[in-house]
Amino acid sequence: MNSITRGALSAGALALTAILTVGGGVPAASATPVAAPESHQRIAPGQSETQLDSTSQGTLDQEPATEDESTGIVLIDTEMGYKSAAAAGTGIVLDDQGTILTNNHVIADSTSISVTAADTGQTYEATVVGSDSTQDVAVLTIDPDEGGSSAQAGSSAASGSSAPSESGSNAQAEVGSDTGSDSTLEPADISDDDVRVGDAVTAVGNAGGAGELQAADGTVTALDASVTTAAEGSAESESLTGMIEVDADIVSGDSGGALLDEDGDVVGVNTAASQGSADITGFAIPIDEALDIAQNITDGVQTETNTLGYPAFLGVALTSPQTSVPADGSTFRQRGWGWSDSSQSPDSGQSSGFGGPESDSATASASGAIVGGVYEHSPAAAAGLAARDTITAVDGTGVADSAELADLLGRHAPGDQVEITWVDSSGSTHTSTVTLTEGPAA
Repeated sequence: MNSITRGALSAGALALTAILTVGGGVPAASATPVAAPESHQRIAPGQSETQLDSTSQGTLDQEPATEDESTGIVLIDTEMGYKSAAAAGTGIVLDDQGTILTNNHVIADSTSISVTAADTGQTYEATVVGSDSTQDVAVLTIDPDEGGSSAQAGSSAASGSSAPSESGSNAQAEVGSDTGSDSTLEPADISDDDVRVGDAVTAVGNAGGAGELQAADGTVTALDASVTTAAEGSAESESLTGMIEVDADIVSGDSGGALLDEDGDVVGVNTAASQGSADITGFAIPIDEALDIAQNITDGVQTETNTLGYPAFLGVALTSPQTSVPADGSTFRQRGWGWSDSSQSPDSGQSSGFGGPESDSATASASGAIVGGVYEHSPAAAAGLAARDTITAVDGTGVADSAELADLLGRHAPGDQVEITWVDSSGSTHTSTVTLTEGPAA
């Protein structure tokens, strides 16, 4: 099992990471680094303060992507409003209706997403159709008829953009199909051939989050590879299986990009890479597996591991002596923005990323889900919840711990009203009915 890292690297990072978290873990090149509240800069899972250069990673074997390599590839920029951060990654255009395939960790925690077609420079606002954190796959959608300004970023072959032309809509179209419209959004070509060890491949992506596609040549060194992400900060180690292993220089920002065969067809989705060595080993999700997951999402098929659309959002981070979880209504799992700041004790003031009142009293001893922080302008903030409160019930159903609260909220959708009962740090009990809002991408 190879040890790797992955995850979103916020714009608050001091430098690009030398730990190869591929994809949404690169600070957006055009974004001004923004410190978290109280000027507390947090290094998100997968970040380090080591500059990504020839001394830390060796000389990268990359060059600007050609026009053919750029076709059907988009650059993804996300904003994480609850973290005052931004990130960048890559995506693959599956059809001319605006379906985009990427990694879940590229868009996780985002409150807004924009994608730029590398071959035209046209920029679009994107929404999340759904995501699967366990399989690290996400599907976005854009309206090809509503492209915004023409961006300068893209491939070296991009020559600007033209106005999108009329295109029809077919929500039931098979993922990866081309309806033959006149849209300027051109999908990538998907390979029908099996991948074999020794095949020549090229990894294409938004390397370093620089806003220009880079191409890294290599070969397939193994199939059905298993890798384990390194546990960092609040993110636990996770395992990925069935991966394509390559010796191409896949780096931060490449996540969600295309692994191309020698014919220029997509055979995989760049996802992760090794750390701590000048010789990079990259890993990609086989495209057929990624498309199967994407098809479930676009068809609205709920599985044990996917989230359809955006999760419901209460707006608290929860903590306990054993675990911390997001209270956003998504499947119970670890996510950077939903965790309390472990670098600060409850008595050290507001946790980074949170707003709302703090109490100087000790945490309530009642069983339940302990609030580590409250996000400003959230339903929880409107209800009066504060850090060190303990949530004890949802709609009258008792809550024993953070995991149970996450499970109860996970059964709801944005717009649902729920009754929250909690005990504040002085021991007083409160009950309030809140309307769950649409949370950051899962």
